[in-house]
Amino acid sequence: KALNEMLHTDGTHWPTPNDFTCLYCIRADEAGGGRSLVMPQEQFVEAVLSALGKVEGEQFLLKSQPWEIAKELGGGTLHAPVLSDDRVRWMGFTLLNSRDASPESKQELRRQIERIECALGQQTGTISLLLQPGDALFVNNRRSLHARTAIKRPLASQRLLLRAKVSCSS
Repeated sequence: KALNEMLHTDGTHWPTPNDFTCLYCIRADEAGGGRSLVMPQEQFVEAVLSALGKVEGEQFLLKSQPWEIAKELGGGTLHAPVLSDDRVRWMGFTLLNSRDASPESKQELRRQIERIECALGQQTGTISLLLQPGDALFVNNRRSLHARTAIKRPLASQRLLLRAKVSCSS
């Protein structure tokens, strides 16, 4: 599965992720692939609790996790929870890239992430949109996850979306 086909929030490798992700469709995929998916934070929380159980799921969401910061943004690791009062932060595979975790904790983290990703794929009610030329989609990156469906022939597809990440000053 391509990385952008997995539900995620943008900017997980930034010290402070962007607030909104804006997608503007120039050309749609001719075969109807690349549908934009949006999952509200509440559904994400339900999926985590379903995958891990109430106690382990709540601990996972609220525990400070090791997020690798991009080298061009200073590098290092930022410890922050998946779910906080003001945002959800999720891109499961990036947690496994952390150099701060022991092999044993990485193995447990991998198990949790695999179960969560499976549960995310089974959630119903995820919003699915096929953007057409001129359509714009604004995703609240603090309160929802997004992805796209597969494109059958990615190298042949003429699909073109422009992406802008917006951060609001507090």
